[in-house]
Amino acid sequence: MRNTHPHSLTFAHQFCSIEININSAICDEAILFIDADFNGDQKLDLAVANSGTNNVTTIFSQGAGSFSATLQTTPTGGMGPNSLISVDLNGDGFLDLVTANQLGTNVSVMLGATGGKFGNGTVYSVGNGPFYVASSDLNGDLQPDLISSNGGAGNVSVLLSQCN
Repeated sequence: MRNTHPHSLTFAHQFCSIEININSAICDEAILFIDADFNGDQKLDLAVANSGTNNVTTIFSQGAGSFSATLQTTPTGGMGPNSLISVDLNGDGFLDLVTANQLGTNVSVMLGATGGKFGNGTVYSVGNGPFYVASSDLNGDLQPDLISSNGGAGNVSVLLSQCN
């Protein structure tokens, strides 16, 4: 289809809506979700940052828009996870999860393992009120580093990778 209005989008593809019902005790104050293949089955899974329970819930895809009823919950170790990314921080081939914990002064790293499992969060100090976390190779050593924007402190923290 041709778009005749410069500020609108027209999609030739139709979308269908699916709803995933999740126990509110597991996903309390779900702030943000990301998708990635956490368990290596070539299907996009979901991870949800839960600010109210200070954890991340992983929901595994079964393909064709369906998801497993079994949820995996991983404690972040921080308070108020507000931002969530996935990146292989330690080079082991498994995606790791990182949260910015807005109600504290830290970010949490949950190392990935076989089958999409994650270890409990290890916290790393940053400025007050980290609102967003990102990853990039900032110093050219071919290792991912972490960047945190700290709204409460009005600054940015950089955590350089120490992988050998």
